[in-house]
Amino acid sequence: VTATNPMITSSAAITFQNNSEAVLSDLKVVAVLESRYRTKKATKGSQGALDWGTLVDSARGALKELPGSDDKVLRSRSITWTADDLDELESLEAGAEGTINFQINLFDLAAAAKQITSPEDVELVLTAEVTVGKTGGVNEELKVTGNPIHFAINSDLVLAAEARYFDKDGNQVGSGALPPQVDQKTKYRLYWTMTNSLHEVQDVLVSTDLPENVAWVNSFEVSAGEVLYNANNHSLTWRLNRMPLDVKIVTLGFDLELTPTAPQIGKTAALTQKMTLTSVDSATGGKIIQTLGALTTGVENDDQASDKGIVIK
Repeated sequence: VTATNPMITSSAAITFQNNSEAVLSDLKVVAVLESRYRTKKATKGSQGALDWGTLVDSARGALKELPGSDDKVLRSRSITWTADDLDELESLEAGAEGTINFQINLFDLAAAAKQITSPEDVELVLTAEVTVGKTGGVNEELKVTGNPIHFAINSDLVLAAEARYFDKDGNQVGSGALPPQVDQKTKYRLYWTMTNSLHEVQDVLVSTDLPENVAWVNSFEVSAGEVLYNANNHSLTWRLNRMPLDVKIVTLGFDLELTPTAPQIGKTAALTQKMTLTSVDSATGGKIIQTLGALTTGVENDDQASDKGIVIK
């Protein structure tokens, strides 16, 4: 039995294959998913980290609540599939294989914090098992268990980004033509904000490329980290070696200057390309990746300028 568990995307696949020369029949597949603490004892009554109400299982296996395997388990449930659920489990020819896919969401941090005392210490464990009832038509029960897959939950590091001509208090932070005008300069203030609370993160990097007609004017304010602009490839990066738990939020505000071109008339103009956040969770070792779409002159969060984002002649 092999199992893959990309739980960040809340999906799992259990693959089983008949490597013998005989036909295997009356198969049963069981997946056990445990929400558990890595170090401390479990709190009674917790629902765990998995939102079982979101389970998507096209084969419709049978759910069962299980007792925890030890005192660190918050919640344990199994999904069992038989030939009634999947044709491949009735009979599996030599060399044949089958796969069972299912999906289930994690509770978001706010929901998990209401029912789990220490969500930063929680991990998920997936164990898959196949039981064979008959080998070559002979009743001979054979059980094969895959290695448990441990997945510690990554931190809740999040990047937010917005562009403005006026700040939240209505003060003008941009300058130049508004709406933006062809061959005229308009300066916008952009804001990047990172928040984090679950685990310390390290090697934090936010990056984007600027369009050809957008200029870096070297005007910025940063609460932590290093800001670098590479004029050769129009790339902007914001780097932090680490973001410890006593730092919940870091910010970067910077100015960009747009000079619209004729093909942009009647459209909003891009101020950045897509923005990417990468980091490593110090507790789990897992990689955190987030991608945001480009910021434009549409400045959706700026009520005073959001209706003035279309480029004019």
